[in-house]
Amino acid sequence: HFKTIYRGIIKNISLGGARIETGNANQLGKGEMITVSIPFTSGNRNIKRKGRIVWLNDNSFAIEFV
Repeated sequence: HFKTIYRGIIKNISLGGARIETGNANQLGKGEMITVSIPFTSGNRNIKRKGRIVWLNDNSFAIEFV
């Protein structure tokens, strides 16, 4: 599998999904499945969640966790 890693900032998050700001939103597509890696504040581990992109604009996108 081909993996591309983008950096972003989670602006909103809930049990159902998240909105993420990134300069790379224009490289993603609605309906695309992605994995989000959320770092613990200690920096030792990450939480990984899969989600489907439900909307996007020039600088952010929203995913629904699956």
